[in-house]
Amino acid sequence: MASAASLLTLRSAAELILVMKPREVICQGCDPPRTVHSSRKGALAGGEVSLNPKNDKDPPMDDSLTRRIADNPRYKELKAKRTSFGWMLTLLMMIAYYGFILLVAFGKEFLSTRIGAGVMTIGIPIGFGVIVFTVLITAFYVRRANSEFDDLTAQITKEALK
Repeated sequence: MASAASLLTLRSAAELILVMKPREVICQGCDPPRTVHSSRKGALAGGEVSLNPKNDKDPPMDDSLTRRIADNPRYKELKAKRTSFGWMLTLLMMIAYYGFILLVAFGKEFLSTRIGAGVMTIGIPIGFGVIVFTVLITAFYVRRANSEFDDLTAQITKEALK
């Protein structure tokens, strides 16, 4: 059972820290990096659970490394690009989804227009288009994240560890 000092922090799919006994270390998944309560001990030993896919035995980052990363112009560029790109895709998805919902609410006559002699209406391909659009912008984000954002992250890491 966790104590009052317990904390659950989910920063990314790659890092989950469940804290049972606090210790100060640098949160590598935080934006910007900052000191949090955590350690690398297992819960069975009365410590914390830390899932790090790279290597759970890595020492925590020190303050100078954290500061070098936070002050790096490429880190600031990465944050700005990732944030603006995420908001742009969010806005596009909201326009597509809420546009379809508004069309369902106020354009019933248009959506119920039959296509050809069958029972298919124009609303079915439009609804399918919203689903396809969702898959496409997700693929677009993943492609950019796996190329440009990962390349920037690698450069930041390389520069910070010099």
